[in-house]
Amino acid sequence: KVAADPWPLGGIPEAEIRVRVERMIAQKSGSLILSGQFSIRRDTAESRNRVRSFAITVPAKTATPREIVEAHDVAWRDLAELIAKSL
Repeated sequence: KVAADPWPLGGIPEAEIRVRVERMIAQKSGSLILSGQFSIRRDTAESRNRVRSFAITVPAKTATPREIVEAHDVAWRDLAELIAKSL
C-alpha cells in the first residue's frame, strides 16, 4: 500500500522511498530512457538503508506520440518492479 507525503495514517510508515529522476528522454528512434536513483529508508534495526541507481531503456516501434506514451508507461512500471524487488 502507498500513501502520499505527509503520512496520513496513524503511526509511522514501515519504509520511505524517494525517487530522483535525472534523465527521462524520448530519442528520435522512439526509445525512452529513464535514469536516476532511488533510496529506501527503514527505521528498523534489522534492515539496511539503500540507495540504488537505475537506467531503464524501453524501445518503441516508432517515434509517434502514442508509442512514446506507451514506452513511458512501461518504463515507470519497470522502475516500480525494480523498487518492489529491492524491498
